[in-house]
Amino acid sequence: MLSAQRGSPCTSKTAAPSPQLPAFFTATGGGTQVAEGGLPWGYDDAGGVAVASPPKETRHFDTPDGEKEFVLEEAIVTDFGLVRAWRQTLHRRFLTARTVMLRHPWAPGLLNTRTTVSVGVYAIYEALLATMVEGGFSYHLAHRALHSFGSMPLGFVQEVFTPAAVGGDAREMDGAELAQMAEMVPHVTAMMASEIHDKEGDVLGWCDSQEEFEFTLDLLLDGFARQVG
Repeated sequence: MLSAQRGSPCTSKTAAPSPQLPAFFTATGGGTQVAEGGLPWGYDDAGGVAVASPPKETRHFDTPDGEKEFVLEEAIVTDFGLVRAWRQTLHRRFLTARTVMLRHPWAPGLLNTRTTVSVGVYAIYEALLATMVEGGFSYHLAHRALHSFGSMPLGFVQEVFTPAAVGGDAREMDGAELAQMAEMVPHVTAMMASEIHDKEGDVLGWCDSQEEFEFTLDLLLDGFARQVG
């Protein structure tokens, strides 16, 4: 029996591409939607699910940790070009969400006031997880990825604080105020003077420009691509 306890369904399937072993049971995906079916495999032009994964055969086996559900996976020879497609899919989804937020710049502020997660937001993150898992992420790595992405899947970067909210805005400080600030935090002041954004254009919040958003997104996706291999 083969088992990939912390791998993804994709990495489990690539573990046995031999014609002498056409299929095998693995604990990966047991008790999840991977086994039950319904994971998005393809989307229509409106962003809805056009193709979903079918349910898989499952069996229960005794293990040193007790009885566990195992999923029957067919062994395949992986097309790694398809595996890497997760990066393009996430990149497109993040930038699409960004475009929506730029059209509705009041939305990030509204989302920041929410104390509960809506069904619609859960659906966004479910689709991201499906893309990552099918692309070779373990759930462990996908969990870390979601923490790293933060609010970026929704199209904006959530700010820890906004100077305007505590009575000031560096874009409106006069020379004397900037000089006083420079005495206390010279490097922060120099960076702000160099990187400060106009209030108009592709900036959401105090410091969330399109260029910065795409820079951070590419940095994260490249890093996770190295982790996935």
